[in-house]
Amino acid sequence: MTKDKTPETSKVNPTHSEANLELFENPDALQNQIGKSEAFVRKNSNVLYIILGVIVLGAVGFWYFQQEKAKKAAKVQQELFPALFYAEKDSLGKAMEGDGNNTSGFVKIADEYGGTPGGNLATLYAGYGYLRQGKNDEAIKYLKDFSADDMLMQARAYSLIGDAYMEKKEYGSAVEYYQKAADYKPNPQFTPHYLLKLMLAQELNGKLADAVATCDKFLTTYPSYTDIGGIKRSKARLEHMNGKKD
Repeated sequence: MTKDKTPETSKVNPTHSEANLELFENPDALQNQIGKSEAFVRKNSNVLYIILGVIVLGAVGFWYFQQEKAKKAAKVQQELFPALFYAEKDSLGKAMEGDGNNTSGFVKIADEYGGTPGGNLATLYAGYGYLRQGKNDEAIKYLKDFSADDMLMQARAYSLIGDAYMEKKEYGSAVEYYQKAADYKPNPQFTPHYLLKLMLAQELNGKLADAVATCDKFLTTYPSYTDIGGIKRSKARLEHMNGKKD
């Protein structure tokens, strides 16, 4: 009678876990593995030193970057406050270009310190200043460079870009940015203002049906708006114009 033979596969081809167990329990296997590691280090010492050097330099570079960033942040604050003071006093030239003493102005602050929070804020003010000066292309450039994740400032920047395009009579682009302003974290304090601008831009762009739809959204979302009657009248006027157009 032939006996069944069960192949001892675990002894012929040990699993990964069994191989690891042998490494820790068998001194000869452990020594052999250590020898292989030492040989690898000797053979690849130059490569390993380069890798280590890159890691060290990276750590030092990151530390230096953080230090320089902190210095820049302090410097930009010192220059930003006088520029804001000039802006509040309606001295737009000094606010934008500096006074030769206390501040270099929003434009230079934005260009030199754009990676800092203060520099980012200067970018917004520079864009707004250019808009007030009628320099719409420069305004658009700086306002597009501004970024924020708060509820108010980013939507405000989008709206100002829309204003610049309106000044250029590029109503399609104005619609795009007023829409962005209206869609960005909607709130009853500011969003109705952006929707009003959006309706006007849509009308001037010849998109009367879109303007009517914006009126409907306004009436549905902000029924307690102060001049809700004016919105209803605007909707009736736009519907009439759109009907005549058709």
